[in-house]
Amino acid sequence: FALNIGLETDINSLMPEKSEITKIMEEKLSIDDEITQYIFLSVESEDTFTISKLRALEIAIEKISSLPGISTAVNPFNFISFAYEGSRIIPVSMSPGGKAPNNAEDLEIFKRRLLDDPVADGFLVSDNGNVLNIIFSTGKIEDTDILIKEFYKIINSLKDNFSVHTTGEILVEMRTSFYLVRDLKILLVLALVIMVIVFFISFKTKRSIFLPIIVVGMGTIWTIGFMSLLGFDFTVVTVIIPSLLLTIGSSYTIHLLNEYYRTSTSNINEDKLWIIKSVSHVTKTIILASLTTIIGFSTLVVTTIRPIQEFGVSISFGILSSAILSLFFLPAVLYILPVPHSRSEFIVKRGWLTSLTVKIGSIAINHKYITLVVSVLIIVLAIILFPLIQHESNYISYFPKNDSLVEETEFILTHSGGSQALNITLIAPENGKNYFLKEDVLKQVNAFEIALDDYSDVISLLSFTAVLKNMNKAVSGNFQIPENRGLINMLYRYYKIISSESLSLNSDTVFIAADGSSITIFLKVFDRANNKYLSELGSENLINYVNQKIKENLPEEVDVTLWGNTMTLLLMNKALNRDQILSALLSLFLVFIVVSFFLKSFLHALISLFPLMISISVYFLTLVIFRIPLDMLTLLVTNVAIGVGLDDAIHFIVQYDQQKKIIKKDTNKHLLLTLEIAGRPIILTTLALVAGMLVLCFASFKPIIYFGFLVSITLMTAMLSTVFVLPALLTIIEKKPKYLK
Repeated sequence: FALNIGLETDINSLMPEKSEITKIMEEKLSIDDEITQYIFLSVESEDTFTISKLRALEIAIEKISSLPGISTAVNPFNFISFAYEGSRIIPVSMSPGGKAPNNAEDLEIFKRRLLDDPVADGFLVSDNGNVLNIIFSTGKIEDTDILIKEFYKIINSLKDNFSVHTTGEILVEMRTSFYLVRDLKILLVLALVIMVIVFFISFKTKRSIFLPIIVVGMGTIWTIGFMSLLGFDFTVVTVIIPSLLLTIGSSYTIHLLNEYYRTSTSNINEDKLWIIKSVSHVTKTIILASLTTIIGFSTLVVTTIRPIQEFGVSISFGILSSAILSLFFLPAVLYILPVPHSRSEFIVKRGWLTSLTVKIGSIAINHKYITLVVSVLIIVLAIILFPLIQHESNYISYFPKNDSLVEETEFILTHSGGSQALNITLIAPENGKNYFLKEDVLKQVNAFEIALDDYSDVISLLSFTAVLKNMNKAVSGNFQIPENRGLINMLYRYYKIISSESLSLNSDTVFIAADGSSITIFLKVFDRANNKYLSELGSENLINYVNQKIKENLPEEVDVTLWGNTMTLLLMNKALNRDQILSALLSLFLVFIVVSFFLKSFLHALISLFPLMISISVYFLTLVIFRIPLDMLTLLVTNVAIGVGLDDAIHFIVQYDQQKKIIKKDTNKHLLLTLEIAGRPIILTTLALVAGMLVLCFASFKPIIYFGFLVSITLMTAMLSTVFVLPALLTIIEKKPKYLK
């Protein structure tokens, strides 16, 4: 089953399913926006308006339009303008006949119409006239690979005449598939190599290398098979699961192997039953650590984004598999193998790492108040700077900066505004018929649109009033709303006979309802200052501006609905923030309950959370200092910290409680013995995890790179807090009067 797992490259899968905007589009506007996708083609030349070049472009457009899956094509040749002949207005295409000009006269007409048309400006042609834009819409595509292969074959024929640029969701999906396959192979190999090195350095025996690799390898295969059985695919989120399992699963084997070598020579008997004792010493630690990790990840099912839900379910199953294999399969194999050499016991008990850990603990105990003050300051600083954390929902930014798709998308964004849209639907009071054919209403809508067009990040505006003003320009020479109802009605009748495909991209792009009860304004938006999609802050500023202009210009009784991918992305960011907080709080609550039950102490459960708070605070500070945005993957770091970062503190406190039962009334000795026994595996498991996570820095997608970097810092902080802060905290608490404990 693992071999049958597929790849999910549809960027729409990263959107919340049935979001508020989707429901509005389906229920209120009767729009299904799930199938239509767009391919953008821009051609650039210093002398674009030549007959031969335009003819080559027309041939390419016709060939692409005939490909299976391509529904419509809006291009500079067939886009509608208006002319006034005699006493009537007639719709005319930008180029006579809707085809490329074939003589000098038609060429001049085409150039004049296109460059003078206020609707086409910034939409189909750049300000300087050097760039022409074509937008293809698609329906359901049976074979995307064939479509893309033929598409590129066709546009390659244009490169003799133009500089060619393309982008669109389908092309993004193709590049996503390429990077997912490549990263999956590279990250798996690197993770395995790192694990081999870490295990060899830790124990310097063959069995300590191969057995853990077998354990985590089996757990990973089980997990991928489990994903396949449930119908899950690898996405930009779940592609990190194999590498993550290889590292997290290895921590359980390190705990067991450390205890195995520590007790080996001193408890040898003929039946090697000392292995049972070794396993029993760490069983509670492994069960509790795996349980808290599963809780940390499984709470992701409360999120609204499907790939994150699938990530939570799959990684939780993988953690459970790794824990079971560590507690059952690994001891069974160790029982069969010969007794390990005595030098392994010495390395574990008296090695330099064990000695260093005890020294660190001694420093913390002797400077306990300074240690705690610094820790609290870190937490307070993180709380203060938390509002400065940025968010990122621009999928194109996930790709390597030098990827050709990124460069071409930025070009198209700069010259045509790209595909980020904000749509505004106005519905008449009580759905009144012909409401938006009233002169006074149209003038109010026109004032509203002028205010929108003045906003710096609005690239182009398409609407019924824009078309109406264009028609009036052909009649009277004035680009404005007609002065009387009769002329408006006449122009509207002409408007209704125009093919919708000549003015729009698909059936959803309806400028005005057939009965005049609603109109929709289509804005293309773009961050001009940074040549990229609008950020969350930029989108919020735009929405606030639009809402302000709605109040200033439109009648109060008009129902206004904002929709489009700008709203979807904005709501997705808000959903990510909400999901992160909800999932984190739920994880903390459940983890606290579980740890309290196992440790039989609310106080120790609270103490175990303190290193976690420090590590999450450092995570937030890292986001601010390095200006790393929160996105699909980086928001998962909190769950990793709760699930995995807590393991160290649990291991420490479990061992501390055991030492308290052996030695009475000597807190410092309890702590130093705890560090001597548990410190080494705590440090080794963290180093293994960090090494495995740093492998993700070799990934192609930026969120995966950031995720590896952030998890490494967070887990390293959790480990240092455990061996440095916990001893200081326990020293203070244990010396308090009994009624304060």
